[in-house]
Amino acid sequence: MTNQTPDQITAAGDQEAAEAEQLLAALEDRVRDGDDTVTAEQVEEARGLRRFAQLRREAAQRKAESARKAQTNAEAARRRDAFLATVTDCTPEDIGAAAKRAEDALFELLDLVDRRNHAIQAAIPQLASPVCHESDLDVGGSYQHETVTVEGTVYAQVGGRSVADRALNEAANRLMHADLARRSSRAA
Repeated sequence: MTNQTPDQITAAGDQEAAEAEQLLAALEDRVRDGDDTVTAEQVEEARGLRRFAQLRREAAQRKAESARKAQTNAEAARRRDAFLATVTDCTPEDIGAAAKRAEDALFELLDLVDRRNHAIQAAIPQLASPVCHESDLDVGGSYQHETVTVEGTVYAQVGGRSVADRALNEAANRLMHADLARRSSRAA
């Protein structure tokens, strides 16, 4: 019964018990039919064989149950190991370090936006002076959306939150495409 599935182990035990039962039934039928060649020892031996086969069937059932448990445990261990192999690629430390890099990048982005906006705001009164009106400068817009045009180039203030939101949305889109690519490569 080596390397058999639990169902094969159970089936073999059932087959052995059924054959012993049939042998005893056949001997008993022969005695009932008047066959004087069948001895009491043969009938008792067949009964002993039947009982032995029943015990072996119980043993096969226990062995099959043990094999089922072993299969279940092996499958659970395989799934656990697959999970651990995957999750160790993204530890809390890795996530924390990536979050810190993202925070630093967002700070740099917002700092750049803030410096640009302050430069535009500071330049507007200077560039709006009568001396500058003679040159190729144009200063205009509302307080929140002030612009400066120098030699045809428009310098407008930028909303830091909208730039950061746009960056976050683009990162989320990239993640979605990367996830789809990973899923399709696993399916192939």
